[in-house]
Amino acid sequence: MSRSSFTKRITRRTIESVRSYQETLDAMRLELNITHPLHPHQMLRKALAVHDSKMFDEETLAASGPLGTGYLTFYDHRPFRVLNVMDPKKKIFETHTFGIGAPPKAYAMTRHIHSTALNFPLRILIQERPDGRANIVYDIPSSQIAGKAENPGLAKAADTADRKLDRFVHYIACGGPPPPPIVV
Repeated sequence: MSRSSFTKRITRRTIESVRSYQETLDAMRLELNITHPLHPHQMLRKALAVHDSKMFDEETLAASGPLGTGYLTFYDHRPFRVLNVMDPKKKIFETHTFGIGAPPKAYAMTRHIHSTALNFPLRILIQERPDGRANIVYDIPSSQIAGKAENPGLAKAADTADRKLDRFVHYIACGGPPPPPIVV
C-alpha cells in the first residue's frame, strides 16, 4: 500500500542580483559564515558529544545570526564542466547551490516527519548570467508543504519561512545592511 500527500505546484522565484556574480556569491558565503559558523560535520560531531538534546538545540540556535538561518549544505556545480568537451568554445556559467535553515528546527522537522528531508533544508541556487551578474533561484517554502489547510500552526510557520527566505535573498541580491530579524 502506498501513501501520498498532495501539495500544490511548487512556486519558484528568480531574483536578478544588482551585484556581479562573484560579489553575490561572496555575500552569500560571508552572510552564512557570519550567521552560522557551525558546518554540518561540526554539528554532527557536537551532537554526538552532547547527551542533552535541549542543550544542543539551545547552543546551535545561539550560534545563528540575526537572520535566524544557517549553512547546512553546499554544492559546487563546476565538476560538470567536463560535459563541455563537445562545444569547448561555449562559455560555461558558474552555478552554486546552498542549503540553509535553522538547524534545531530543521532537525526537529525531519525527526518527526522524515519526508520533509525532500524539501528542507531550503535550497538557494546562484547562477552566473551572461552579463556577469547573478540570478538567485529558490522555491517558496510554503509551496512545498502539504497539510497547511488542516494545520494553522503549520501554515503560520510556512508563511514565516517564506518571509525570512524572501528577506534573506533580497539582502544577498541587493546588498545593504542586514534586515532585522523576524520574530516568530
